[in-house]
Amino acid sequence: MSAIRFGGIASGIDTESIIKQMMDIERTKVDRVSQQKQVSLWKQEQFRSINSKLANFVIDAKLSFGLATTTASGSLLGTNRNAMTWVKKAVSTNESAVSVSASAGATNGSYNVKVNSLASNWSSASSDKISKSTDRTSLATQFSMGGTDIINFTIDTNNNGEAKTFTFNKSAGDTSISEMVKEINAADLGVTAIYDAGADRFFLQTSNTGAENTIKITDNSTNAFIAGAESTLKLQHEVSGVYEAVGNAKYGGTDANIDFGAATGITFSSNDFTLNNINFSLKDTTATSFQVNVSADIDSAFDKIKEFVDNYNKIVDEIDSLTSQKRDSSYMPLTETQKEAMSDKEVELWEERAKAGLLSKDATLLRIGSSSRTGFYQSVDGVAGNFYHLTQLGITTEAYSGSSAGGRLQIDEQKLKTALQQDIDGVMEVLFKEADSSLGGNEDNLSAEQIKDKRAQSGLVNRLFDNLTSGMKEIVYQAGPGDDAGLMRKVNPYMLLSFATKQSSISYIDKGILDYNDRIANLERVLSSKEESYWRKYTAMEKALSSMESQMTSLTQQLGM
Repeated sequence: MSAIRFGGIASGIDTESIIKQMMDIERTKVDRVSQQKQVSLWKQEQFRSINSKLANFVIDAKLSFGLATTTASGSLLGTNRNAMTWVKKAVSTNESAVSVSASAGATNGSYNVKVNSLASNWSSASSDKISKSTDRTSLATQFSMGGTDIINFTIDTNNNGEAKTFTFNKSAGDTSISEMVKEINAADLGVTAIYDAGADRFFLQTSNTGAENTIKITDNSTNAFIAGAESTLKLQHEVSGVYEAVGNAKYGGTDANIDFGAATGITFSSNDFTLNNINFSLKDTTATSFQVNVSADIDSAFDKIKEFVDNYNKIVDEIDSLTSQKRDSSYMPLTETQKEAMSDKEVELWEERAKAGLLSKDATLLRIGSSSRTGFYQSVDGVAGNFYHLTQLGITTEAYSGSSAGGRLQIDEQKLKTALQQDIDGVMEVLFKEADSSLGGNEDNLSAEQIKDKRAQSGLVNRLFDNLTSGMKEIVYQAGPGDDAGLMRKVNPYMLLSFATKQSSISYIDKGILDYNDRIANLERVLSSKEESYWRKYTAMEKALSSMESQMTSLTQQLGM
């Protein structure tokens, strides 16, 4: 508990105001450390912001190029460059029967194709109306027939390797045919059941096409599936144009069957499939062959590369802006007292100036820019096409100008389109060639020499992704991932592994902020002690003055004055 304070009772001095002024002077020490802490927080915020932009650039570019897809859970799944769909185009001369598109790996040329049969699923349906009553609220009223009231059957498919037996009691009165349909579908057997009340027919079919999708129905009770007057569902299916009762046998769908040039009788379980990197969607059979023509899609490829270059240049501009801004040290973070004396707009403008140049000439950001530029300058090892260097594609890097760190990419449209026309596969290889798979995706497990080899073997775009990922990891060391941990993992699942193991998930800036917090706490304790000391001294003075005044009053009274 603080001692009782006497503020100018005897002396008439404004003690509280004097002590406040002295403490304001002392508090400048705390303010300076608090300002340093705020500068660190602002730097951390700017680091995390640029890291988020780098991550989104990499993710968006991969998705745009088709080098990755997004899974249902939102994670990123890498794909092969041969799967890119914007490099080649395919045209079918019989679009009514077959639609086609081509992936990057498709070979230019003209191919003869004939569709012999389409893929289909196995299907069955009631041969006649199945209800014995207009009351269809339950199996008991709908199927009022003699014999046992138990409907019991087993469905065995190749979907999950397990058979499922279903039992329904017609006389129980608490099960409808709709509920029976729902239970069959919920079993996830790869079959679909439907009951159409208007037609009063039951339908059962395999969910997927192809001969490999099989079904076997075993009737265990009252001929629930066998056609005939006494059956419940009267199921039948088509066999070579003739309808036959469904029995206790294994049935399956049919495969698609096509001729592709000299390769005849190729089968697929679906009407949508990929052959030689050409994507087919079959709609009808054809009596004769037709042509599928594959060629380079020059305009699409040019537009995709230009989009990438434009987005990359925005990143270069962002890094250049952060590292080239001049820092004005006269604009420090405002103290609370200073903010109170200013309008909100004045505070906003001041802080805008105070935040400028915090990452001026930052070594980490400069390394990211430098590695990106260097990566584009270097050739690609082991390419099989006509190109091995960026300049051969009509793409150059902007030189240092004095006001800019340079590094922006510039496109010679005519030269790039000529390169695409001459050897589009070679262009794709110099941009997207994959390094030796043995080098893996976690560079923490690689030596410096292996990382160098990986960069040399990688296509220029993939090399950029690796260089940016390394830079992002450095920024995470500096400032932590903040709220973007999931974003960093999308870029590379190993991104935060070394941060957790080597730094215990505490960034350099966070360590500095913890140190600032300790220093501020210690200074606050010193200030509190010093303020108490000032008050003790002034209180003692007031007590002494008060005592002297009492003595003087007493002496005056004694002398009769």
